[in-house]
Amino acid sequence: WNDHELQGKFRSCKKRSDCAQLGVVEGGDGDDGECFRHQDKRRVNSGICMKRSSSLLCSEHLDCMDSLKCVNGYCGEEKYLLALNTLQCERHEYCEDLLLGDHCCFDFSSEVFGRKCCDSEGSEGVILPKGELEEDDIVQMNINLDHFQEEGKEDLCLAFPQEVMNKMSNCLSFTTSSPTTVTQSTSTTTAATSSTFFSIVDTPETTEIKETTEITEDPVKVEEIAAVNAAFLNAAISLQFLVVLVLVLLA
Repeated sequence: WNDHELQGKFRSCKKRSDCAQLGVVEGGDGDDGECFRHQDKRRVNSGICMKRSSSLLCSEHLDCMDSLKCVNGYCGEEKYLLALNTLQCERHEYCEDLLLGDHCCFDFSSEVFGRKCCDSEGSEGVILPKGELEEDDIVQMNINLDHFQEEGKEDLCLAFPQEVMNKMSNCLSFTTSSPTTVTQSTSTTTAATSSTFFSIVDTPETTEIKETTEITEDPVKVEEIAAVNAAFLNAAISLQFLVVLVLVLLA
């Protein structure tokens, strides 16, 4: 306020009468303007003259005339509103109060990761790089997500478009469709094996060996099954021989 170089084209003032017939080169329109003073008048001794349409109090953009916007409670040019939106934010309420958006969003469009105001439908908001997203953009956004705790990632991931979520490993657990990233998967295949068992059927006329085949789904190796079957077969043959020997001795 006390540096004339930084003051630019605006006329200095302490009261409204200092802003009579404010010219265009001074930011006016030829009519009398208003003296815009800082609220701390004890330490800031002077203000600047502004045309009346730019010094009107406002609570929303519709309160201002023509193409003016509501800038920090006063009607002003839109460029000042855009300049405010380059500042970092910390709370949603800050953005709402300044009419800059309804969310303090995480800015993935800047090289310096931070937060700026924007509009969003979810509980969190994100600002993406302009234009078509390149692979490098996706990689960098995924790296920035590494800074967040796991429980805080879900709301942030859900603020991204679905096709962007599917390409970021930090968001895969929150997607609702098949991801396009390459993932590793393992599967276990269980082969069906056949096992042959033998049982002895003893009838009055003869003793015969009955063969029974079972199909089971068992991951046991074929060699082990073959060994078991061979043992059963040898036992059955020995038992048959004993039965025949007993019959001969009883005859």
